[in-house]
Amino acid sequence: MLLGRRLPTTAGTVSVPGIERPVVIRRDAWGIPHIDVERDLDAWYGLGFCQGQDRTFQLEMLLRVVRGTLAALVGPDGLVVDRLARRIGFARAARQQLDVLDADIRATVEAFVHGINAGASRGRRRVSHELVLLRARRTPWTIVDALGLAKLQAFLLPANWDVELARLKMLTEDGPEALAALDPAYPESLPVTSPPGTVAGPALDRQIAQ
Repeated sequence: MLLGRRLPTTAGTVSVPGIERPVVIRRDAWGIPHIDVERDLDAWYGLGFCQGQDRTFQLEMLLRVVRGTLAALVGPDGLVVDRLARRIGFARAARQQLDVLDADIRATVEAFVHGINAGASRGRRRVSHELVLLRARRTPWTIVDALGLAKLQAFLLPANWDVELARLKMLTEDGPEALAALDPAYPESLPVTSPPGTVAGPALDRQIAQ
């Protein structure tokens, strides 16, 4: 209430650099954007623009996690995240990937990133509440940040990565028998999937019987 409404601009015309043809963004009754373009790269730009408008602070947090600079924004509590991000090297791996990207992929990611920056800077009239409360400025995105975010997301998908590392350490130091004794693998007698065209019921019955 003190900071007032800080919604993105969803009506009128906004002049932005980085697109070749007009991009039309329509918001439905639920605020979901529908993007009409004449070329694919402008579509990626429009998608980035909408995300920059709607998710300014979320994108700032993700960028800082990728770079390992979260503590500079939120204080000492962010150090554990920064240490992990730098040890794994999301940004470092992204910079290395940048050198081998195909030209069309790079153009797509760059269009998306330019859209993010335009949406965050020109797609809203006022700075987001969170940045105001933290007395911080938004960090412009780069293509390395976008590639690094993809690596962060891939890292977070396998939620048991710490267990897998523990299993690997046990296997290399104590051997397969010790690993099997402590953490038995999926029994070979049980099916992974039912054969194509067969009813799953018998396979489920065998699993229950085990």
